[in-house]
Amino acid sequence: MGRSKRRGLGCAASIVLRAAALALALVALLTPSSAQALTFEVNSTADDGDSNLSDDKCANASEGKCTLRAAIQNANASKGPHDIKLVSYLGGLRLLLESPLPYITETVHIDETDTEGSWNPPWEIEPANDGVLDGLVFAKGGSIRHVKLSGFNRAAIYSWGGYWIDIQDVKIVVYNCGRGIELEGPATIGSIDHELPFVKISHYNENTGCTEVGAGILSTFPEDKGWYSVDVENTRIAGQAGPGILATGRVRLAGVRITNNAGPGVEIASSEGDLAMIRIDVAPGGSFVGKSVISGNSGAGLFVDTGTINVWGSIEVTGNHSRGLHSVAGDVRLGDPSAQSSLFPRTVSNNGGGYLCARHDMYDGGPPERIEEPCEGGGLLAEDGQVDAWSTEIIGNDGDGVRASARARLGFSKVCDNTAVQIVGNPIDLETVDTCGQQPGGTPSSSGSGDGDGSGDAGESGGGCSFGHRTPGNQHALMLLLAACFIAAARKRVK
Repeated sequence: MGRSKRRGLGCAASIVLRAAALALALVALLTPSSAQALTFEVNSTADDGDSNLSDDKCANASEGKCTLRAAIQNANASKGPHDIKLVSYLGGLRLLLESPLPYITETVHIDETDTEGSWNPPWEIEPANDGVLDGLVFAKGGSIRHVKLSGFNRAAIYSWGGYWIDIQDVKIVVYNCGRGIELEGPATIGSIDHELPFVKISHYNENTGCTEVGAGILSTFPEDKGWYSVDVENTRIAGQAGPGILATGRVRLAGVRITNNAGPGVEIASSEGDLAMIRIDVAPGGSFVGKSVISGNSGAGLFVDTGTINVWGSIEVTGNHSRGLHSVAGDVRLGDPSAQSSLFPRTVSNNGGGYLCARHDMYDGGPPERIEEPCEGGGLLAEDGQVDAWSTEIIGNDGDGVRASARARLGFSKVCDNTAVQIVGNPIDLETVDTCGQQPGGTPSSSGSGDGDGSGDAGESGGGCSFGHRTPGNQHALMLLLAACFIAAARKRVK
């Protein structure tokens, strides 16, 4: 009897639930939808807006066609996400903006209709006058693909409000002191799915009279969210009026080329917290994406104010005006002792020798402030941390090869011909390291200062002696110094 009763209650409950579900379905059918994904096809390079936003058609007054401005107006008028498709069958389409485009206030995905994975985006968007400072401004995130943006003096792509944006197969030409991409939320930029660079940010003219700091990518998204502020793959950034990438959070890179920028190649400025880092990852693929190259920048190649630098993939850091890799408060790591790490060689060479270098301050939450100071060269520097380097060549830098306030641990590496001390750490831990016959170095308190004069200073470590880099060939003086060090050590033991 009890069993039948429980069945009866189950059937009654089921009937009630089904009736409620039916009622909800009827309400949904009878109520107009407040969120409907729409697609707008842009088939005109004119710049006028929509003639009538209430008719549910994307059409301008002059042609009755859908312009980019009209498409954005219509997308903003209803809850997204929406798609804006740029018709590209004609090719070579150029849109001149007479006035700033509306901010995109709904989530919108912008793409062209025909070309898949092209390295020559058929649509080019430019300002027609100096009053148009920004290109596309996303207020709720989205994505953009297969477009070229040129000539904007502030930001070609600007994403604010903390929303995620995805940027693929885009060319950006920055003018004056502008920024290619400015971010207040997380972003994925580029892809390793193709051998060609999927994003390219270049610069057109001289950086004269700059009142703001330019950058290829500027991100103010904080690191305390627990994910990467900027995830950049298969991207070229060159010749910017500031750093290649300037951020306050976590940056992940793979298969990038960041060259000849007026600041550090990649900089984490004035960040607070252990989550801040620059990470260089393995990027499998063709000849372009297999290695990251950071070179010729007017500052350090990779610079972190507070946080770590982790390099797992192949990288070449060379010819930067200041140090190769520099962390003020954190560790510098290149590879690990595993056999797999040796498959991804790393080179840090010929860094330093510049006259005036730049870094940036962003503590106050405002726009970045440029700080110029004399360049200090060298290979790897962890001012308040340790250095771990495996399968790495550190050669010919104008200053110390490796300097750490804590342990300097190197394995299967080559460190030589740096103009000051080869390796400084407390302690120094070496495993199969070629120093080209030059003494590795000593402790931070007693080794050469890295002034680049090529002499180095003898230091005391555990009652013995350690040496900086000395000019090969002066063997007699070196032997005399070695004998003096042994005598001094013996006297110390007697005392």
